[in-house]
Amino acid sequence: MIIAPILIEFRKILNNQISLFSGTEFNVDTARGLNGTCDFLISLDPEQLFIKSPVFAIVEAKKENLNAGLGQCLPEMIAAQIFNQQQGNQISTIYGVVTTGNIWKFLQLENTEVHIDLTEYFINIALCAGNRQPVETSSAPELIVETINNSPEPVAILATGPLTNIAEALRLDPTIVDNISVLQIMGGAVFVEGNLPVLPDPPFSTNLEAEFNIWIDPVAAQEVFEFGDDGLNILLTPLDATNQIEFDADDSQAWVDTDTPESLIAAEFLDFALEVIQSDNDPNPVWDLVAAINLAEPEFSEETPLRIDIDTDSDPGDTQGDMIVDPNGTPNVNVSLDPSFDNLSFDASEVFSALAPKATSGDDLIPGGEDDDLLQGLGGNDTVLGFAGNDELLGNRGDDSINGGAGDDTLKGGYENDTLKGGSGDDNLIGWIGFDALLGGSGDDNLSGGQGRDRLNGGEGNDTLTGGASQDKFIFAANQAFSEVELGVDEITDFVSGQDKILLDLTTFAAITTETGASLGDEFASVDGIVAESEAIIVYNSIDNGLYYNANGSEDGFGNGGLFAMISNEVFPTVDDFVIRA
Repeated sequence: MIIAPILIEFRKILNNQISLFSGTEFNVDTARGLNGTCDFLISLDPEQLFIKSPVFAIVEAKKENLNAGLGQCLPEMIAAQIFNQQQGNQISTIYGVVTTGNIWKFLQLENTEVHIDLTEYFINIALCAGNRQPVETSSAPELIVETINNSPEPVAILATGPLTNIAEALRLDPTIVDNISVLQIMGGAVFVEGNLPVLPDPPFSTNLEAEFNIWIDPVAAQEVFEFGDDGLNILLTPLDATNQIEFDADDSQAWVDTDTPESLIAAEFLDFALEVIQSDNDPNPVWDLVAAINLAEPEFSEETPLRIDIDTDSDPGDTQGDMIVDPNGTPNVNVSLDPSFDNLSFDASEVFSALAPKATSGDDLIPGGEDDDLLQGLGGNDTVLGFAGNDELLGNRGDDSINGGAGDDTLKGGYENDTLKGGSGDDNLIGWIGFDALLGGSGDDNLSGGQGRDRLNGGEGNDTLTGGASQDKFIFAANQAFSEVELGVDEITDFVSGQDKILLDLTTFAAITTETGASLGDEFASVDGIVAESEAIIVYNSIDNGLYYNANGSEDGFGNGGLFAMISNEVFPTVDDFVIRA
């Protein structure tokens, strides 16, 4: 699982000009023993269809033993040398590598002379031998026993390989059965043929009954199954089930379209499986994943109770690892035989969407996507981002920053002192409790401060501003010169003279000469009729309850000014209700 993603990234860096092959037969010279299946081969060809010269050999070190892998890698390099020559590609140097995924050792073959780089290269410099910190080690069975015994709740185990470690853990401490809620096993073939013949040579090709995980250690499998008689809850996902579930290129594209970090990396893995493991054969079986779904979603497949024993006596090339069903015996395992995605109320894309970032009690960043999202903060000072779509964004507790983005959004600040920015679209901003700052942005927005001393700025468009309880500020600032079209006409629904303030920005209302923080004085007037005849710059008309920017004073018209607000609760503002800011 470590090597494959590295090779995928390597292929991307090279602009997909190479092909990756894994588990592919590479038969060059059978008489010399240069035939069989390679761990990984790199071919200098973008088509990903056939192995073409030149090739590069990669060997996965078994049991973390690099030196043992050298004996496998060298014959592959010799085979690659012969293969290149057969293809008419006279490359003098062949390269190979043995790796655990973290540690890489490189080889070089020139004619008949092999050079082994004695340096072991590490993916992470922190893992270099000189930087390693002493660690306490234990065997896998010991760790299993310790983990189960120390768990305050019964443990669910997903076993997707041979059962050697599980059996050894049960030998060390049989009482761990009491703290295992379920053991989900991917392995075996109950009523279908096994999968060993995918390898062309004996003993694999001659054993038609066994599945690989059980065949590797049939004694361990039998011991584990016998614990089913002692109360161990065993769920088995055999080839009978996994043969029915596959993923294809359409699934990969759907996950890409879901566009979450989890869905994108899942699509990469599936692409690798389709291109490399399946050699572009679509679809791809997903054995271990079927078992994982069975463990997580009981509805995925009905379980059939069966009595199953394992053939431990036959030869590996005969029927070793075969599952023997006793129809009259006491069941010791529940078997999945007929899984189906139709049994689930969701698909994989919905699962990935549900994994989008969610709030915690800390300070969270909670982004939405292109659809209509419901995003909610919890405790902490959260940043909630709506992006596209008609979103509902809830701040909850903490001093939150909530940005609606595109779309017609609803933003609710919740408790404490929140900042709400509607963005584009016709948004509904609700400050609720706390000293909130509400900025409508473009569009015709509805801003409601709620309780607390709030600051409301409608931005562009014709906005409705409701301060709510306490002392509120209604801000008119566009960061540019006044334009009735751009600024719009806002409605203030609950202005309280002597308590609330109307804040005017000098960048927008450039004709005002009053200094920042000073009273408007005679630059404000209240009239009962014709606004344009007033010499004041800011004029309230008691007839239509409108606030006007009379930019050219008593001259005809408003100059570059105009109507910018309506006070719909028919309260007469006074000169002391205005605040000037630079």
